[in-house]
Amino acid sequence: MATIEERAGMIESAILEYAHQKANEIQTQTEKFKKEHLEVAENQILQEMYDNIQDQVAEIRGNATKTVAKQEAQLRQQLLIRREEITNNVFRSATKKLIDFTKTPEYETYLLNIAKKLSTAYPLEDSIITVKSDDYAMSVKLDKIFNGKCKIIVDDNIKIGGIKLMNQTIGIFVDETMDTKLNDRKPWFYSNSGLTIN
Repeated sequence: MATIEERAGMIESAILEYAHQKANEIQTQTEKFKKEHLEVAENQILQEMYDNIQDQVAEIRGNATKTVAKQEAQLRQQLLIRREEITNNVFRSATKKLIDFTKTPEYETYLLNIAKKLSTAYPLEDSIITVKSDDYAMSVKLDKIFNGKCKIIVDDNIKIGGIKLMNQTIGIFVDETMDTKLNDRKPWFYSNSGLTIN
């Protein structure tokens, strides 16, 4: 039989071995616990970083979209202004050429032909014929074309030339002025000049 000292040594060895075993188990569990919690913390931090980056990317995209939209609007506005300048220049030039035409003998023929067409289409009494002040000199010829049945007056709104016929009795208004015809060409000009803005 073993002595008390031997037994005490064996118990001590067993206790120490058990203590080492438990210490190793605790150490392993601690490492495992630490590793699992570190992974969770890392994943959480990575997710937060990813979300933050996504938010920043979305903000950058939003700001870029706003900036591009603002620049497009400014460019569109500049193009519209430039198109209007070009259109105005073209129509100013056309107006000048038409006014120059009204100072030629061919214009009188043109104006009297319009009067003949109107008198044939609308042989009405008490109509009012309006012309620009420079054309009033032709009022005797115009009166003859309308058989003296119309009143001829000056219309200061007619700047280029032509004739307007009005008959309030039956509600007729015919505008054969160059001013209106030229102005009516603006939509056509916008569509066909290549100056459209999309």
